[in-house]
Parts: sequence; structure tokens; C-alpha cells
Amino acid sequence: MNLRKKKIILVDKVSKDRPVWVDDFPNDGEEFCLMDPLELFTQLDWTQFEDDAQTINQIYSHVFEEVVIHRKTVICFWPLSEQMGNEWFELKTLLSKNNFDLEVYKQPLFESSGYELDYEILRSWKRLVYFLIDSLLEDIQLNDQFEELATLTNGNETIFLFRMENNGVIQYSFASNLEYFDLIPHQDLKPSATEDKLSFFDSFDEMWASLFHRIDASGYRITFNDRNLEKSYYHVFANELKTENIIQHWLTTYSLN
Repeated sequence: MNLRKKKIILVDKVSKDRPVWVDDFPNDGEEFCLMDPLELFTQLDWTQFEDDAQTINQIYSHVFEEVVIHRKTVICFWPLSEQMGNEWFELKTLLSKNNFDLEVYKQPLFESSGYELDYEILRSWKRLVYFLIDSLLEDIQLNDQFEELATLTNGNETIFLFRMENNGVIQYSFASNLEYFDLIPHQDLKPSATEDKLSFFDSFDEMWASLFHRIDASGYRITFNDRNLEKSYYHVFANELKTENIIQHWLTTYSLN
């Protein structure tokens, strides 16, 4: 599984300073998702996020795509001259509990009045940042438990082959498109929580052999996310068909990938 850098970065410079600080930021090739109040406000009135579900959904859908799916590191504006009080303590506790590091880049000898933002706006922004980070950490944990290995498609049906990690144990399973998207975002991703809907296997070969007996695999197109499993896929195919002559099948399916 791909490892992400488990850290959140806080800076106390806003977007008007970006030409100065982004170019000099020590990124080691990292990609960033930048969140600051001035830039975000040019896109939508984020101050309404607590009262308008559409606003927070729009903000979070973008951040989710950038951070959870594309594994970018979050850089958030935070008024670091105010590293006191409940908000700061709660944010640090949240990150520590989820084993995320906190990197802070603070301007020296800088007062909160220099942010040119109203005090209530700053408070609202901190609430938004906490909400976003809290939601991201939960979704990162869920997403990192699952890794899609391949997809089988046949008309409108898609079957996902995936593996998941639970308490250090790797298991394999599969689900149709409806089962998969119903399970992943909303349920506790443990075998005990999904055993009535999914079957779990100790190896890819066992999982694929079980699926082979449930479907007519010859009617599906296969696309691999993990090409290392391609040999195992065709090895099971050959064993189940009791033939080593799978060249023709290989050509008709492999060319569709």
C-alpha cells in the first residue's frame, strides 16, 4: 500500500503573501492542498459553512479529493500568535490521537492584528479548519484500510477486487459496485461489521477462485491497479479451467486493459 506523509502544516500567512512563502517552502517534492481564508472567500462565502450544508459540502469535497484521494499534504492558515486556548489544545489533541505530526511555520514577533481579519472571522476560520481536519483524519483512516486491486466490468456491472488491513492483518475481498460504495464511506471497515455482506480471504488466489465460481469470468473485462497480481489472476484461471492454454484468453482480455 502507498504510504502517505501523516502530517498537517499550519502557517500564519494568508494568500496575499503566497508569492513569497510558497516558492521557498521546504517541500521535498510534496504536493500541497492550501487552505486559507482569503483565497477560499474568492470562490465562495465559507463563513456560511455552519449554516449552509451546501457550502461545507462544496469545501470538503474539494479537500477530500486533494488530500484523501491524491494524498496531498494539507497546509492551513492558522493565527499562530494565538497558540493558547481551547481551539489550539483541541487541534493538537486531535492530531496526536490520530498519530499525525503537526508542523508549524510562525512569523516571529507577529501580532494577530497583522492578519487583517476580523476577530470573529478568525474564530470562524479556526472552527472550519478543525472540522475539515477532523473529517479528513477519519476518511484517511478509512481509505487507507482499503486498496483497490482490480476491477471487472460487464455492461453496467462492476466488481471491485480489493484488500484491506485490519489490526495488521491483510485480507482480500470483492464487491459489486452497489455493495462497494454502500459499504466503504459509511460503515466500520472491519470483517465483523461486514461479514453478512462480504466474504474475506487470506490470499488473492483464494478470493479470486471463490469469485470465479460465482460469475462467468470470461464475460468480464479486467483492469488491474496492482499489476503484480496479474500473474496470480491468470494462474487461477488456468487451474479452474484445467488448461494451460490460456494464450487466447489472455490476448482477448489483456488487450482491453
